[in-house]
Amino acid sequence: MRLARPRWIGNVCIASILFILTSIQLFPQNEKEKCIAVITDLKGDVEVIKANSDKIKADWGLQLYNGDRIKTSRASSVSLIFSNGNLVNLGANSSIEISGGNESSEEQFERSGNVNQAMIGNFAALARNRGQDREVGVLAGLRSDGNVPPIELISPCNTSIMTDKPSFEWKSNIPVDEFEVKIFNKNGLVWSKKTTGNKIDYPEDAEKLKFGDTYFWRVEGEAMLESYKSMNYEFSLLSLEQIEELASQEESIRELLNDNVNSSSYHSLLGAYYFNMGLFEKAIKEFNIVSEKNPESAIIHEILGQIYTYTGNKDQAIHELKKALQIKK
Repeated sequence: MRLARPRWIGNVCIASILFILTSIQLFPQNEKEKCIAVITDLKGDVEVIKANSDKIKADWGLQLYNGDRIKTSRASSVSLIFSNGNLVNLGANSSIEISGGNESSEEQFERSGNVNQAMIGNFAALARNRGQDREVGVLAGLRSDGNVPPIELISPCNTSIMTDKPSFEWKSNIPVDEFEVKIFNKNGLVWSKKTTGNKIDYPEDAEKLKFGDTYFWRVEGEAMLESYKSMNYEFSLLSLEQIEELASQEESIRELLNDNVNSSSYHSLLGAYYFNMGLFEKAIKEFNIVSEKNPESAIIHEILGQIYTYTGNKDQAIHELKKALQIKK
């Protein structure tokens, strides 16, 4: 079988996606068997021939190890990100063997520069309390006690944001005549506003929120006989330097993918970078797009489920993890 030379796209400074995928261990992995590459995009029929000769269907998020081979058929293609940061495309009617300790041989693609380690996020938390065949345990740990809070905050919740004039959204599970939104910092109350709706924008004439600072907010509801409070949730404003860096990296990803903003690789890399920056709500948006493009991938639902837990959305986290279980069955 012909070993085709894949098209090397370039060094991915946002190599975080590999660490997201490998930290959620879908397959048993010992110290001698390290994940070398991960599939980030594919079209058509793509087959993976494992080192032990087993054949499996390729899918988004599939981890590849030493000795694994990928084979594309007519009118199919696949994109891979390697642990050294290289992003590689393999076209139709081609194959590639994954080899090397942490990278493929030079026969397969041109070596790139070093990955910028400062851009690699710590994704250990994604694998925390996660082991083989523990999906049911994860669901049990997330399952609520049946008590529905009277007021639930929707956004922003336990995430970083990029604006000093955010929008706040919540929902009420009981009839409420009027809500009061309150924002606090470490020194106390910063701003409050009453409204009858369930969404409000931070106004221009209020005290400016500071880039780089962390805030907390809650919503209080007044009914005829009782008052209610939501839980307090945190949000942080990125610093101006981080926002500038973010814009630069977004442009780098677009250039890396040749402005192919419809590919799973593009949204995967963006989602991983947003996660690394603490922009969990933006990361969820990107990984939801990846999920729509790869409906048969279980790992994307596991990733979404765990990010939803970070934002405190346990119901949606359970929903995503159940989807992952259904796909695996």
